Amino acid sequence: MPLKDAAQKVTKYYVPPITSIENFSADQLVTIIQYEVTAGIARIEPQATILYELNCHEKMIRELSVSLKIKGRSGQSDKPYAWRYAAPETNGARLLSLLCPIN
Repeated sequence: MPLKDAAQKVTKYYVPPITSIENFSADQLVTIIQYEVTAGIARIEPQATILYELNCHEKMIRELSVSLKIKGRSGQSDKPYAWRYAAPETNGARLLSLLCPIN
């Protein structure tokens, strides 16, 4: 079913939000759409869950909580991390670009 759902999105010219900040080839777009559809399957549990807080004005980011599940072991931290500038070309920088209005 996920492959069918991804194919339907492609045929309807769906464009993932990440394309607003980066360029991708057609093959890369299909892969991204497949990842999005797969991530939406309820029975698949993520190996990591991270709750971020963004400071758009300062272009800073911090993790508020982190939960990991690796090889049957799990760990969690609910202590907020320190604020830091998002390094270029990282997921933090991409989140800021996607979610923060242009100043």
